[in-house]
Amino acid sequence: MKKGQTNRWMKRTAAVAAASLLLLCAATGRAQAEALPVEVPDAYEPNDIFGDATELGVPTDIRATISNNYDQDYYAFTMPSGSRARITLTQPDDGDVYYSLRLFDADYNKMDIALGAGTHEILRYLAPGRYYAMVDNVEDVFSLPAGFCSQAEYGLKIETLPLETYDFSEYNLVNAAFHPESRFQFTGRNQLTAGSVYIAAACLSRWDGYLEERQDPYILYYDEYDLADRNLSYYHTGNAAWRLKDIIMLPPRADTLDNEYYKNALYTYGALYCGIQEQPEFYGGNKAYYYHPAGVVGGSGHAITIVGWDDSVPKESFQITTEDGQTHMPAHNGAFIAKNSYGAQTGDRGFFYISYCSADFSNNAASAMVARPAQGGANVLYMHDPYGYTGVHEGWTGPRGKEIWAKNVFTAPADQTLKSVSFYALGMDQSYDIYVDTGGGAVLAASGVNRHAGYYTVDIANEIALESGVEFSVTVWQANIDGNDIEAALERKVAGFSDAAASSPGQGFLSCDGQEWQDVSVAFAANNCIKVYAHDGAAQADVVITEETGNAGTRAQAMEEEITEPPAQAFAVGADERKAMIDVPASFDLRETGAVTSVKNQGNPPTCWTFATMGSTESILLKAASGFDTGVSVSLDAARREVDLNGSGEGYATAVVRQNGGSGEVYWQFSGDTQSIEVQKRVSVSGERAVLFTARQEGEVTATAVSADDGTKAAEIVFTTRKNEPQPTAEPTPAPSAEQPTPAPSTAQPT
Repeated sequence: MKKGQTNRWMKRTAAVAAASLLLLCAATGRAQAEALPVEVPDAYEPNDIFGDATELGVPTDIRATISNNYDQDYYAFTMPSGSRARITLTQPDDGDVYYSLRLFDADYNKMDIALGAGTHEILRYLAPGRYYAMVDNVEDVFSLPAGFCSQAEYGLKIETLPLETYDFSEYNLVNAAFHPESRFQFTGRNQLTAGSVYIAAACLSRWDGYLEERQDPYILYYDEYDLADRNLSYYHTGNAAWRLKDIIMLPPRADTLDNEYYKNALYTYGALYCGIQEQPEFYGGNKAYYYHPAGVVGGSGHAITIVGWDDSVPKESFQITTEDGQTHMPAHNGAFIAKNSYGAQTGDRGFFYISYCSADFSNNAASAMVARPAQGGANVLYMHDPYGYTGVHEGWTGPRGKEIWAKNVFTAPADQTLKSVSFYALGMDQSYDIYVDTGGGAVLAASGVNRHAGYYTVDIANEIALESGVEFSVTVWQANIDGNDIEAALERKVAGFSDAAASSPGQGFLSCDGQEWQDVSVAFAANNCIKVYAHDGAAQADVVITEETGNAGTRAQAMEEEITEPPAQAFAVGADERKAMIDVPASFDLRETGAVTSVKNQGNPPTCWTFATMGSTESILLKAASGFDTGVSVSLDAARREVDLNGSGEGYATAVVRQNGGSGEVYWQFSGDTQSIEVQKRVSVSGERAVLFTARQEGEVTATAVSADDGTKAAEIVFTTRKNEPQPTAEPTPAPSAEQPTPAPSTAQPT
């Protein structure tokens, strides 16, 4: 028997022994006590232990009885094929009695649990195999009143459900971050350690995570013994059908009613990863209402999924009393609607309201997690930063300047095609350019603007060939539109977090002007947070390349003026200037659009961050396919346009935004033969005839107009730049004079 199973067996044996002693004392020491009711065994007894579990088919719907305070009913069932299963426990009609429901795997490991009053429901994917459902009395039988017997009838139903369209594995993500066998484990941590949106970004961007639930079903850890039992036998890897594309991080709220960015993101993208500082006293109504008063200290970080809002929720619903006896109530009505990860038995079937006035709302950057299919795209990943942006975890602010040029150098192990580049934006409204150098000099490959802070993947439209054994570099230039200083995103070794992070000279460089470079390994013991994705037609599986690049440092130049490091400050997402958002209704619930997946139960471990990550991802995919109209669209005055190099050379376009309120601003992105143009304008407004670029040579460039109000709405125009040969001007024929007869028409043919 495993250590953890032994521990649980000993605890159960001790409880049974204590229960027997208690019954004996009750029978001999309390002459006045009422006699205990006679046990009435049902048709499924004896089934008090795993070995005597009653076999049930699937589906099944039975009525059974708990015969005394210490009775436990075990049921065994088999899933012949993987499926979503729903196990429902209906409580006795007597409101004074309620039972708990537990689910175990074939090795008697606890997988799920539902406690408390009310109907219980366990809803989760179950792989093919044998399982046990156990129904018993309240968790602490010793808290029952003397002479009380909980004998009553309950209902148990087991059924299978169709698979959800999207159901990603939370378990795989937590293992990718913290399992000892993970190729890039965050140090000083295990599966019982809390995470964050930044850890999710690091894992998903390196292609860890986004396995489907059926590939790696969730297993609950309840204590260190469970962890010792399972940490080696339940670690799975595999190729995911989905990949991270973007993480859109919203700015912090200026005050408790500054919710426009959040409502706008919910309305346009879908559900949001969000953080609160949870404490039981902040909840009310079976965890259906949540309010953290300003100035009240306490609680621990908890990630949830925001799925909507309702401005009319009465503030009185959130009245709470804190441990010091003080009563608190929000100053305003209104709340966000959130999906929790404590199962459907809490709150309103697993959902709850968070008062707008809750002081801790979005203490972990509210984010939209955007994924896309992996098929047909990149299968090679180049990186030096497997732990991602670490500045937020160490309280260290990276180098800053009016502009930042970050360059990573790699060597291709085989002939490949560069597909996309990803990087972090540590502020709002940041311009970017991406340059690729395969040996003939840096060439502009893409250009654009990111509206929000976050993590972004930019596709390279033109196929750039990477030659086997040849060094290449990718450079990302970034600058704030408002001209303020911009921070470089770096990965560094952080004690107790990313101790395994390593940097080597010649891999990454920073510059404040694109001319003089500083090696980030030498100057900051760091790596640039830039990843490159490529396609290798000969590769049979995904390839992740992190090795050093040999003599890559030969391209670096010494910087005469180092990039400055200001004092450490909090992760900045630029909340200074607020722009008009689109008009949204007084209430909005993504559940009504079919864009919210089922509530799950994280159990005891602090894995909420994985549930919030997957909840946002699944919702955004569902909403994108729902056809929901936000009232915003983008159209252009042309689909194609020629630019004459012998003329003005100007590439212009007019974008018209069908507005639902909002700013009407348009952010422009450029791809294709971008080395053939010089970008003139990156932001325009609806209806403006914008000169976007000046052509420098022949080529074909795609300009994409993206609504700043709804980043899911865009339109494209393709420019062809060429030299049009000037048309010869015909010489006028002189009028015949009296002395010169009119010539006869020529019969010669053009050659």
